[in-house]
Amino acid sequence: MTYTTLPQFVHGVASTARETFPVSQNQPFNFLNLDFYVQDTWKVTPKLTWTFGIRDSFNSNPANPHAQVARLSGSFDSIPHDVNQPLNAAIDTELSNLFSSTPLAILQPRTAMAWQFARNFVLRTGFGFFSDILPGSVADAIGMNPPYVKTFQGGLRGTVGGVTIAPGVPNSAIDAAVAANQAFSAGFARGEVSCASPQASPTPCLQPVALTAVPDGQLHPPYFMEWSLGVEHQLGSTISVRAQYVGTRALNMPYLTQANGYQTVCQGCFAPFPYFQPTDPRFADVMQFSTGANSHYHGLQLTAMKSLARGLQGTVNYNFSRCMDTVSNGGFLPFSAGGILSPLPGNLDRDYGPCDYDIRHNFNAQYIYQLPIKVKSHQVGYALNGWQVSGTVFWHSGIPFTVLSTPYSAKGNGVVQGEDLNSRALFMAYPFTNTTQFQV
Repeated sequence: MTYTTLPQFVHGVASTARETFPVSQNQPFNFLNLDFYVQDTWKVTPKLTWTFGIRDSFNSNPANPHAQVARLSGSFDSIPHDVNQPLNAAIDTELSNLFSSTPLAILQPRTAMAWQFARNFVLRTGFGFFSDILPGSVADAIGMNPPYVKTFQGGLRGTVGGVTIAPGVPNSAIDAAVAANQAFSAGFARGEVSCASPQASPTPCLQPVALTAVPDGQLHPPYFMEWSLGVEHQLGSTISVRAQYVGTRALNMPYLTQANGYQTVCQGCFAPFPYFQPTDPRFADVMQFSTGANSHYHGLQLTAMKSLARGLQGTVNYNFSRCMDTVSNGGFLPFSAGGILSPLPGNLDRDYGPCDYDIRHNFNAQYIYQLPIKVKSHQVGYALNGWQVSGTVFWHSGIPFTVLSTPYSAKGNGVVQGEDLNSRALFMAYPFTNTTQFQV
């Protein structure tokens, strides 16, 4: 239940009243992850060592043993957006797996070499492919699809009607959501059309319903390429220094797109969002799950280490790096309160920029010092001997920030997702920023 204004709260008028109706309170999903790993090390020469290996991963297609998975026959953009097509023809039901198919094998070769090219100098380099499993929240999202879980929204900015917040009173937004669920449960199996269709009858038609769409065809799992090149130098018996370049490239990272959004500002504004009508009025919120986000990381790492000698040991690190991506933090968990997880639909490259955690300079140091206290008396020594002093010092530059508008529509207009102008607003229409605060 949300309110846009104080009078709405005072008078019990709902801006939005969202209610979810599951067929069952919980549904199990089965996952299987198997990894096979082979590695060997070859002493090529007394000063050159070569390590190579390969990992083979099998990540099963998440399965519901009750065959209560529902999804579109393809991605949201690939299906026909025909309002006259019944929803039971657009949504495949009684499925067991979340995706059409998943790869049987994910091969991840990797190799590394260490070469002592001079006295007290070692050159190290390596390259490898790595993979990761998808988060379990993917099953949570796709498992909420209709007809097994239905979500409807009433209120002033909802699609099913009603304005009052209490059930059992005239014009109740809660009762409107309940009525929409009853009509959908009865009409979906009969092939009733959406209320957006001109062929729909007012009473048995189906109100817009929210869902999560999956990619077309076989799922492309995320994988990472990592490489490094570094030099180590031993200074005396207790001190060593290392300089290392590290690079990472991530591909096929998952992300979610609000695919059924539209805007209410003007014709042609905020492309690619259509004007005043969602792409498919049969649906409310449509979250498109996709893989294809990517990232790049390049870093110079400098380290100095001192092993324990004369009671003192410590490490000093400095890292100079740059991280760029399209979606940060795996696309599901925001790194910060203002983190953007849902990029604009269409060309993902428009969201390419510094990672949410792109810290350009990072310095840290740790030390441990053994206090030179040696009391021979056993009674006093138990209390005074063996004490250490330790500490950590760190400093880093700031993280990037993006100027965003508030998550509400401006003057009743904005870019919205599916059904309302308030709770799903993506950007303010005007102004995006208060220009009076940025005068020079």
